[in-house]
Amino acid sequence: MSQSYPWFTPYQYASNNPILNIDLDGLEGRRYPLTTEHRAFINDIALSAYQAARNKGYSVHGAIVVISLMANESGYGNKTSRKYNNYFGIGGATGLQNYAQPDITSGIEYGLNFIESNFPCLNSELAVENINLGDLDAAFNEGRLGKYNTNPEGATYSSWLASNITEGLINRTLQVIDDNIITTKKQIDDILPKAEAARVKQENGGELTQEEKGQIELHGKLLEQLGELKEFKDEITTFQNEGGD
Repeated sequence: MSQSYPWFTPYQYASNNPILNIDLDGLEGRRYPLTTEHRAFINDIALSAYQAARNKGYSVHGAIVVISLMANESGYGNKTSRKYNNYFGIGGATGLQNYAQPDITSGIEYGLNFIESNFPCLNSELAVENINLGDLDAAFNEGRLGKYNTNPEGATYSSWLASNITEGLINRTLQVIDDNIITTKKQIDDILPKAEAARVKQENGGELTQEEKGQIELHGKLLEQLGELKEFKDEITTFQNEGGD
């Protein structure tokens, strides 16, 4: 029996995958729970923030650090008052525009631009391909990346930075991405017959109605969305398989 299941030993933890699983009782690892708040945060905030950070030139590691910082400050959206709290409490929760003002997209851009303008050391660090979280924790704690939050000595994030990244954020994000991929595929399947019929009509010289034009446009947008979700999943999965440093 032990030869067939060499990974199950008295010494294993979380089925030898502490990034993907949690271990409550020393038996088999279990997936991290995905609450309504987690799903809402990832759908409404994290996916947009990740893409914006990547577009800004941050590495996969750096973009994940950004959404981990945001997850910490917002409490994953568990508290309404903190749902859109600003990035890692720069200047205190009330001292900076949060990342939903005037809307989530522009709020995220504002926050990233604020980091670039005011914390160039951190901005450069987030572009590094293989960020060492231990070193980043130390830099935060020692104030070498700037003074965040209201602590004059600099932020003390070592207690949560690594845990937010290795204890569930990646896995929960992947779960939400998988759900979105399934939903998008279904939407594509539903719209495809009408979109194809409209394309055939157009190719035969027929004049399309506004509804038919909309069906073609929606089909194209859904295909683009599916491609982006798959690309996002591939990036996160690669990061996860590499251990996230």
